[in-house]
Amino acid sequence: MKLKKKLKLKKLLLVFIAFLLIFVVSCRQEEEPEEVEEEEEKIVEEEEEPEEEEEEPEKLGTPSPLSGIYVEDEERLDRPVVGVMYDNNPSARPHAGFYDAEVIYEFYVEGNATRYLAIFLMNDPELVGPVRSARPYYIEKAMEYQAIYTHAGASSRVNEEIRSLGIQNVSLLGPGGSAFWRESHKRAPHNAYTSMENIRNTAKNLNYRESSDFDGYQFHEDKKALISGQSVESFEVRYHSNYRAEYRYNEEEKGYDRYYADQRQYDETHSVEDEKPIIATNVLVQIVPTRLIPGTSSGILEMDTIGSGKGYYFSMGEMMEVQWEKNDKEDFTRYYDSDGEEIVLNPGQTWVQVISREELLIMDEPDGDE
Repeated sequence: MKLKKKLKLKKLLLVFIAFLLIFVVSCRQEEEPEEVEEEEEKIVEEEEEPEEEEEEPEKLGTPSPLSGIYVEDEERLDRPVVGVMYDNNPSARPHAGFYDAEVIYEFYVEGNATRYLAIFLMNDPELVGPVRSARPYYIEKAMEYQAIYTHAGASSRVNEEIRSLGIQNVSLLGPGGSAFWRESHKRAPHNAYTSMENIRNTAKNLNYRESSDFDGYQFHEDKKALISGQSVESFEVRYHSNYRAEYRYNEEEKGYDRYYADQRQYDETHSVEDEKPIIATNVLVQIVPTRLIPGTSSGILEMDTIGSGKGYYFSMGEMMEVQWEKNDKEDFTRYYDSDGEEIVLNPGQTWVQVISREELLIMDEPDGDE
């Protein structure tokens, strides 16, 4: 009996110990929290949207053969080119109409002075001048465009050349004299003016040609840097102390601000609201052999504009050497690069500086640190 009781107590003790062990183990499992793997925080970088390039507005119309600028009213191109002789005496400045010209030439005349020939097609300035007399080498330039040559008289020798070459001209002292008038704010002979409307109406009344047929410059669609250009931010063409043209590159306008005798050049018709600064997109410098005509008392010049020679082309703040070539009076002057390819101009106003020798062109040296 005592043995059975001991066995029973032993079993109870074993059961108790078993329950105790189970209890302890379960408590330990509750105390040890289960490890949770932390997910790595994914950093999502927002992709930057590419900046949309501003689309160039679609060009409407037809590019002018003089400047490469597009004209919506194509009738403005289907009419004769007009070439106007401009006075450049200090008393004649500033000039009216330069802002609207597409090509402008500057040449020597006698006495170390210069005059201009401005070429018009797409624009019709209301005031043009002061207008001065003709010179033979200007006639040859006007012939390149089949232009209505507009001037204020000429010598008997030049008048004879105009007649013999069949030049269609409007002259203050010849055909179409009523197209001109004198302005009172300048003194004679530096005050003869006209308008593009007067010139065109006069040419029509004289039964002159209705359009001009010529093969002019080539132009890019948009302004481009020169392929093999050298950086030249400013340069000067020095004919004489009172006749100095300076060009300073304007990055914003992608053209050259023109200064003359140290003065910023504006069209005479400019105002506070409409400044009309003269800005050249292209500048061509043409070096031409020049000499006095024998037997002339006033020192009239003769220039070999027919033939070939050295020159320079400036655009977009850069310069390249070129060769010019003209085969006859009516042939268009061409400019070629070092590979013999005809250069392509940027669209905009072009100035042609014709000089007798290279020393008259003064260029700023490019920075040596580049």
